[in-house]
Amino acid sequence: MKYIFFTMLMTLIIVVILCCYKQKKAAFIVCICGCMPGIGILLVGGYYIIQCLMQNVESGIERLEEGQLGMSGLRKSMDQLDHLVAVSEALVLNDTKIKKEVLIGVLREDKTKYIETLKGALKDKDIEASHYAAVALIDIKDDFQEEMDKCIEGLKQNPNDVAMLIAYEAVLEKSILSGLYETKRLKQLEEIYSNLLIKLIAMEINTYKYYHSKIKCEMRLKQFKRAYTDCMAFKEAYEESEEPYLCLMEYYYLIKDYSGLCSVIEEIKASSITLSRTGIQNMRFWLGGMT
Repeated sequence: MKYIFFTMLMTLIIVVILCCYKQKKAAFIVCICGCMPGIGILLVGGYYIIQCLMQNVESGIERLEEGQLGMSGLRKSMDQLDHLVAVSEALVLNDTKIKKEVLIGVLREDKTKYIETLKGALKDKDIEASHYAAVALIDIKDDFQEEMDKCIEGLKQNPNDVAMLIAYEAVLEKSILSGLYETKRLKQLEEIYSNLLIKLIAMEINTYKYYHSKIKCEMRLKQFKRAYTDCMAFKEAYEESEEPYLCLMEYYYLIKDYSGLCSVIEEIKASSITLSRTGIQNMRFWLGGMT
């Protein structure tokens, strides 16, 4: 900046001197040459200002597009919820024709979204409606079994195929939580699921989710010793998360160990963990069920 200021000052002095000697043409040329550095700086500065403005505009457009995508996703979720409610309401009606049309429509869609609704329709007094519901539920079980068979076949070829292991875990979880299986078959699925989770945890794949799923599975199977061991391993691995502590509290609640439940609560109080609203509600429920 000092150099530019000095140059322009000298230019001004020379121009004044040349004007005094009536050398206007020479003064004009000197003026242009002397102002070149300043003009260059103005051009560079202008270029950077324009670049910054363009970046701000592009950033604004990206944020707007993200917002539109978010709204689109929200609208889609709301539409799905509205559709689910509409199906449930239609099945409550006494109009057999409407029930039949709705259930046929469900058979053409992703039926897993309507499992609970279909279970309700299964008890419908209308024989035709309950028949369509039964067909839909059987189709869901067949789809689950087809997915499981595909995963089993893939794992025979490559037992350590991560994508196939994850897919197998997902379909087993859906099957178990669907409530469509009788006790004996459900227990078989739970045992397969537990062993699969052991493998996934050993491979250190998404251990947070799979520890949690494994503990819940063992609680359902009433294998409380294994559940406790996994609760402690889960807590050791994720000591700053609330979920291991909630699992441990649920374990003590299920075995009816009030002092153990209270000890976990005291441990949480002494830590930096802040329970979520759902965590607090669960804790109150377990405490209330023990007193």
